[in-house]
Amino acid sequence: MKTPFLAPWLPVDQWLPCVAPFTCGSACRSAHNLNLVIDQFEVETAQRYASSRGATWCNVFLSDVTSALACEIPRVWHGREMTANHMSQWLFVSGPSFGWTEVAPVEAIARANCGFPTVAVWPNPTGHGHVAVVVPGGDKEIVIAQAGIHNFRRGPRVRGFGARGFSCFTHD
Repeated sequence: MKTPFLAPWLPVDQWLPCVAPFTCGSACRSAHNLNLVIDQFEVETAQRYASSRGATWCNVFLSDVTSALACEIPRVWHGREMTANHMSQWLFVSGPSFGWTEVAPVEAIARANCGFPTVAVWPNPTGHGHVAVVVPGGDKEIVIAQAGIHNFRRGPRVRGFGARGFSCFTHD
């Protein structure tokens, strides 16, 4: 049973935008601040990210976190709601114009450990994909925060993506 979320500023409805109380742009990048930004969304308990009737909200969580980091991966692009697959495509096609760079997993770990916004994505050509935030603390394996079937603040990448191939992107 999920406990009620504690962030009264965080709307329950996924389609509503949120304005996080703590934001961190490029001038304040650090592992500590990256963790503070991620923590405020209370992904494990916030009703906004709770899966229901087969719907999961990794795309909403990713957009909320990246917006608070001043490098938003948009939830709506050209009037279209962005799914995880759309966000993956956006990162490959439009992301570079907005400061996102594809990196190898080892660099993704290093970048997150230095406080740079970093994400892992898996576009699924036959169904729903998945997106997650890479968090500081990884050594040889990527550690992520995610909303999905299971919402967690800190876990190994394999817990969210399984053995699937994935791509990583980072932002200055």
